[in-house]
Amino acid sequence: MEEMWDRYPEAAGCLIVSPTPYGTCADIAAIAKICHARGKPLVVAEAWGAHLPFHDDLPTWAMNPGADIYVVSVHKMGAGFEQGSVHHLQGDRVDPAHLSACADLLMTTSPNAILYSAIDGWRRQMVQHGSELLGNALALARKLRADIDALAGIHVLEDELLAVESSHDLDRMQILMDLSGPGISGYQAADWLRENCRIDMGLSDHRRIMATLSMADDDVAASRLMDALGPLIGAAPTIAPAAPVDLPAPHELELETVVLPWDAFFGPAEDIPTRDAIGRVAAEQITPYPPGIPAIVPGERTRLAYTSTTAQKGCVLTLRLLTGTATEIRPNRTHPRLLTKAPDVPDCTATWEQTRTAEMNPSPRNCARRTATGMMGPDPGTGVGWRHQDACGGRRLTSKALRMFVFPPAAIGCRRRSDTGTYAGHEGLERNLGNRA
Repeated sequence: MEEMWDRYPEAAGCLIVSPTPYGTCADIAAIAKICHARGKPLVVAEAWGAHLPFHDDLPTWAMNPGADIYVVSVHKMGAGFEQGSVHHLQGDRVDPAHLSACADLLMTTSPNAILYSAIDGWRRQMVQHGSELLGNALALARKLRADIDALAGIHVLEDELLAVESSHDLDRMQILMDLSGPGISGYQAADWLRENCRIDMGLSDHRRIMATLSMADDDVAASRLMDALGPLIGAAPTIAPAAPVDLPAPHELELETVVLPWDAFFGPAEDIPTRDAIGRVAAEQITPYPPGIPAIVPGERTRLAYTSTTAQKGCVLTLRLLTGTATEIRPNRTHPRLLTKAPDVPDCTATWEQTRTAEMNPSPRNCARRTATGMMGPDPGTGVGWRHQDACGGRRLTSKALRMFVFPPAAIGCRRRSDTGTYAGHEGLERNLGNRA
């Protein structure tokens, strides 16, 4: 982490995944100390850690060691419905109002009350009975891990995950099994278990499968898994041998960003076979699942070694890549969402919300004939989204100062009626905008 900060000192903060989908956990306390020494926030994606705060024998959750933001999926290791997730905030390194505005960009205006009820019901259950329920689950996990490891050909990984330069801690409710002995891939094993035993594994990769236990599992569930793994070992000789995989070194997974993600996503693109992907620029996320974590993001130059071997091992993978070269499709912009010059719009006045920063509170009258469309819509002439950049005394106004974005009246069929901010549409509809959209 120290080395990464030395390489990218201008980074806004640090984002880590802990626990990983394999159950391995980072040394959050040490990472938080490094980030905070530089005045930068630590964000922890703790999707698989909803249960961690509720039992002392589980790895620590992100808030106690000092993470600034922590995001958890209650629907994974908790008992919420799908899409039931929560983000926590502490300290003063992240502006809570700005974080709330960011969440509003992604959330629906019609949330499902059942999701919130399930989250709160699970929280109540954990406060009242969490230690007992998770204690029973951990006891079951310890016994099941030992029983599986005793099977010929299957090895439950634990010491290997906690070795030097590996994980800081491990969630033992995630039972990761190495299948090198039977000589089949995790993808093959997962398919066989689903087809023959009606069992879905929590995760599979080129040589491992993982069983994810929850507080709802019991001896019956554990016995069913054990009864399925024995026949899997017996059927292994009838399954075609898994092709070898040459995994890239960790430094080879650090891809080169040659196009801004915004430009790559909205640039001209084409679908091509993975064998033709080497050296091309990704136009969308490439996310093998499981575990569902992006391996390539828009704007990065792809590496064939990773994408081809991943596809060969049974992971579903599609590639959508930019057409042309990076230099041909990069617009002349100073910011992914800033044009160097905002277009003039007749009879149009930018509308502003009062900002918290006094020196960044422009007057609408001083910004006449400028309208910010930003994230909410494209410029009618170019089809490209833009933000107000240099009006009002040359100040550049980003989303922290410009809180509301509006479409130009000309773009929505309206004309200005008076200086009071009232607009009349062609259908006779009147809309009083005032200082808000």
